[in-house]
Amino acid sequence: VSAYTQEENQLADAVIAKIIRSSMGEFERVKAIHDYLLMNVDYDYQNLINNTIPAASHTAKGALTNKYAVCDGYSHAFQLLCSKIGISCEFVSGTSKGGSHAWNQVKIEGNWYNIDVTWDDPATVNGVTTTFHDHSANSYEYFCIPDSLMYKDHQTSNAPHKCTAPLLFERALKAGIPWENAPYITSTNELVELIKKEVQKGNYTFSFYMKQNLLTGDMGTALMD
Repeated sequence: VSAYTQEENQLADAVIAKIIRSSMGEFERVKAIHDYLLMNVDYDYQNLINNTIPAASHTAKGALTNKYAVCDGYSHAFQLLCSKIGISCEFVSGTSKGGSHAWNQVKIEGNWYNIDVTWDDPATVNGVTTTFHDHSANSYEYFCIPDSLMYKDHQTSNAPHKCTAPLLFERALKAGIPWENAPYITSTNELVELIKKEVQKGNYTFSFYMKQNLLTGDMGTALMD
């Protein structure tokens, strides 16, 4: 990738050699890159609040060597690593959560998805700054999601692609990814049990994902049981 320096390309090659296996498909490769960055890079939060962010934190090199980055550093590193394995990936700039922001769009098996590595690696949790390499709050909330979810809290006028493909539910579940912390329902019995559980807790509004074409039977009978 010509936009990256020789050193950045060498750093990326070394990372790919560690985390990518020939048996992986595109989804697994993208997940491996996402997870590597979450586990090995921290948001440069202290420099952010001190208004002293070094130039390196905006680059792939800073993310891969200093292990600190801000959103564009995360996004450049993600794009560079994807390019090393032949995965099409775009850098997107815009705003999110009240400030300027950057993220990526990535093509998996012919479909484009949004990925925000930065927000999946939070610097603060409930207002408290996380410690260096504290992975307890790592998330998949912004991993391979469509525009309908991404643009709930992201804004941009220059996204190169429309991301309308549905979430990769089955594969995500096998990979242990809790989409937006909402359960994925695969049977009518699971749906009934979820509804009963939430109503017993006094929750009449709650979120869940459901297997396609699940509600083809008589749900009324099931709900009365």
